[in-house]
Amino acid sequence: MVTIPGQLNLDERVRGVNEALKKYPGIKIVQTLDDKGDSNKAFDAVNALLSAKKQKVDGILCLEASGGAGAAGVLHRMDMTGKVAIVSFDKDPDTLDWVDRGGINATVAQKPYVMAYYGVKFLDDLHHNAVHEFKDWHNAPAPPLPALSIPERPSLTKRI
Repeated sequence: MVTIPGQLNLDERVRGVNEALKKYPGIKIVQTLDDKGDSNKAFDAVNALLSAKKQKVDGILCLEASGGAGAAGVLHRMDMTGKVAIVSFDKDPDTLDWVDRGGINATVAQKPYVMAYYGVKFLDDLHHNAVHEFKDWHNAPAPPLPALSIPERPSLTKRI
């Protein structure tokens, strides 16, 4: 797993991965690598892991944007593209290029516009007293977040 330990949002992703993997005892994390948000450092860390040949690695999970391109670069250089699966994060140009080239199997993309829009919208609602506190949102008259209809985008579904 490639991440940046100590960064709260990424630590939460690591926690989520570990929780999900409890259901699959046959899958284990052999090492967590710190790429410090730099694809070159991800390249070096993944290269060191694979070159050591101490652990069998079937897949690489990158929990932030820089790791995927670095990991894919290593596999490409070692002529291992397609032999070790990579799931990356975000849709930066390098990641999408590696998806198109077959070096990254999948990526998880966020919607930063929507995230920012709703952040500002909720602040405005709080300022204007439009948000009412409910102890249990399951019994609230409306959900805390609006339901979003996401249209299919052929340019992105090809990449999945």
